[in-house]
Amino acid sequence: MFKKINLDKKFYTRLFIVFLVFVASLLRFYNLNWDNGSLFHPDERNIDNAVTKIKFFSQLDPQFFAYGGFTIYLYRITADVVSFITKNGSWTMDWGDINIIGRFFSALFSTLTIIPLYFLVKKVSDEKSSLVAIILYVFTVASIQTAHYGVTESLITFFGVIICLFSIKNFRNMNIFITFFLGLISGIAIAAKTSSLSFVLMPFASYLLSLRKDGLIIKRVLINFFCFSAICFITFTFFSPFTFLNWNKFTESMKYESGVATGSLPVVYTLQFDNTIPYIFQIQNLFWQLGPMALICVAGFMYVLYRALRTKNKN
Repeated sequence: MFKKINLDKKFYTRLFIVFLVFVASLLRFYNLNWDNGSLFHPDERNIDNAVTKIKFFSQLDPQFFAYGGFTIYLYRITADVVSFITKNGSWTMDWGDINIIGRFFSALFSTLTIIPLYFLVKKVSDEKSSLVAIILYVFTVASIQTAHYGVTESLITFFGVIICLFSIKNFRNMNIFITFFLGLISGIAIAAKTSSLSFVLMPFASYLLSLRKDGLIIKRVLINFFCFSAICFITFTFFSPFTFLNWNKFTESMKYESGVATGSLPVVYTLQFDNTIPYIFQIQNLFWQLGPMALICVAGFMYVLYRALRTKNKN
């Protein structure tokens, strides 16, 4: 009897997750061509332009490095396949059509993020918390919004959650299979967007915290870390080779992006940050980005902080 009850509970939990995936897909795939091909987002235009320059395998240099080669190659391969099936060459040359492909993948990865997010929260907490987390994610305004742009935020969010999940697995039970997967996903994430380099801090921390005084364990950790680093680098190089083959253009692009990020190079889309109060401005935008879910998230953060401090004081 008890086994039957447990099976029923698992069945309904899985059914509820499937329902949430369905709702998330409706919210994220709805009206992807919301601007009727007007391409208001400058990064979408730049990515679409880079995709049109790719010709497998005679011309692979995207000549655009604000985003990595993985994203551009993914869009181009898909455009080639769709063009072949539909016998319509505009999928490989028309910015509006390429943009729909980009937005499709953005919506797809945004929806798929539900699965690793569920297992991540379950790994560090319990099933109830994981269900609450994916409910909040499904209805988060920022996630729905970014799913409607053909840029990489949804992709790297998906990869970031997976890296976090497997970094925890790596810390608890390090083995070569987890190391290989971590290196592969980390390399793809960096190849999607260079800023994903920050994600490497998670697996790095998992190796660092695994170190023990015993020499054999230290050796094992170091070997796994070396394998992770090598696989990550090889994967990144494979999916974004012109980062190195066109190094001057890449560094020039990174200097430009750094100047925009630090404010030393003013551009029109950063004017919104002028004369704002640091942190207060970001907190205000948090409510715009998350919608009503922001109140729940802030309350949850305060509760977790309270529990952490209380546990620390007891210890």
